[in-house]
Amino acid sequence: MFKYLMSKTSMVISLIIVFLFSMNGTVFGEENTQSVSLLYDYVSLGDSLAAGQTPYGNNDSYGYTNIIVNKLADAGVLGGYGDYGVSGWTTQNVLNQVTTDTDVQYALNNAEIVTLDIGANDIFRVIEWANQLSTMTPQQTLQTYPGSMETAELQSLLISSKTLEQKITAILGIEITAVQFKLEKIIQAIKACSPDTKIYVMGYYNALPDMPQFLPLLEQLNDKIRLAATSNGATYVATQASMNKHLTKYLPGDVHPTVQGYRTIAQDFWGFIQTDFLRGLN
Repeated sequence: MFKYLMSKTSMVISLIIVFLFSMNGTVFGEENTQSVSLLYDYVSLGDSLAAGQTPYGNNDSYGYTNIIVNKLADAGVLGGYGDYGVSGWTTQNVLNQVTTDTDVQYALNNAEIVTLDIGANDIFRVIEWANQLSTMTPQQTLQTYPGSMETAELQSLLISSKTLEQKITAILGIEITAVQFKLEKIIQAIKACSPDTKIYVMGYYNALPDMPQFLPLLEQLNDKIRLAATSNGATYVATQASMNKHLTKYLPGDVHPTVQGYRTIAQDFWGFIQTDFLRGLN
């Protein structure tokens, strides 16, 4: 947001002010020196990571989004901040939020910076359900399914797939594609509120390092998140490589990072934000 204050008491004074501005980059008035003021409003959306949940089961309000806020404040460019991350939320929750919540839409209308992490819970819920698939009756299978497929589609897939592994692989593939579709809708809804807003979408780190079978799913999910972001004018922020450097330290037995882990994630975001908004500023 730019604000310009300039005395207009006479044509002569105006010309002098323009001349001084062109020479020194500063407008001088008779009483005060005025300069350009840059302030950026920031909105964070997403799941428990945006909410700042720690490995210790609490939200200590110091997740990666809060660290970004502090960095903007330290740079002297922080305007307003809206924190709308909710633990446990899926892409459908955020899609509902940005398309129906008038408070969130108002915040987005005024935001220059938006960060978003969403999609992991969509997959985690299906994984938890799939782990019990072999013990459930066909009726229980359909009734407890937490994914986005319609009942008839799920039933057809379960019948057509021969082995349990094939069933789970096919279901997870469909749900990961659904994450991409809903994430695209979320980004488009944000841009409908404010076309010039810079949107930064997080790629997930390896939250389950003790389950090597999860890594291919993570890479598939991140590929879909990256595609949804880049094809809709948003910036994809990878976090896996930086978190991998100290993954055991950052994830002490839980999928949520320590504050040190959040600092690493925030730095991944900050590299892009700094380039987009703070280039040339001290």
